[in-house]
Amino acid sequence: MRRTTRAIMSLILSALLLALSWAYPAAGDGEPYPVGTDAGQIVLWSAPEARPYKAGWAIPLVGARPSWFTPSLEQQVLAAQGMPVAAPTDAPLPGEIGIRPGSWMIAPYGCTMNFVFTQDGAYGIGTAGHCVDTVGQHVILLTLAPGTSDPVPVLVDVGTVVARHENGIGDDFALVSINPVLFPWVSGTAALVGGP
Repeated sequence: MRRTTRAIMSLILSALLLALSWAYPAAGDGEPYPVGTDAGQIVLWSAPEARPYKAGWAIPLVGARPSWFTPSLEQQVLAAQGMPVAAPTDAPLPGEIGIRPGSWMIAPYGCTMNFVFTQDGAYGIGTAGHCVDTVGQHVILLTLAPGTSDPVPVLVDVGTVVARHENGIGDDFALVSINPVLFPWVSGTAALVGGP
């Protein structure tokens, strides 16, 4: 009787897990979810690089590139060599001005930037190691151009990755060297509602 009950419970659990996997989208081919995906609408344990954490799951906070950020627009931003390129009208309005903690990385993935670093008059800005793929990779931000009476959303190639440490969630970091032409855009303060 016990074996039969266990077998039935096992079948019910398997059917339930299968039904849940159809009801909630899982990550496809290891690709990040679109920025803004509600965590309640995905199966976290099946997300790329999901790790058990206490009674739940931890996943890297990284988003897919938005559809409006096309390869041709990316090439235009890279060709501008650090000069801002107007964001398309369907891009969301960023909440940060310039280059600072909290700035919104749009490429290579959707992530946020963290601390500003300086050495010998040069600036760098950090992000999570899982937000970039390799040293030398360009990082593009969607931000508001500073110093204008009506801040304009722009895309800017902030610089390239100069260091990357990737040892799983919570033990990963990358440093982006900021293009000197953008030094006037840099602020070490984190913007807050009503702030910085």
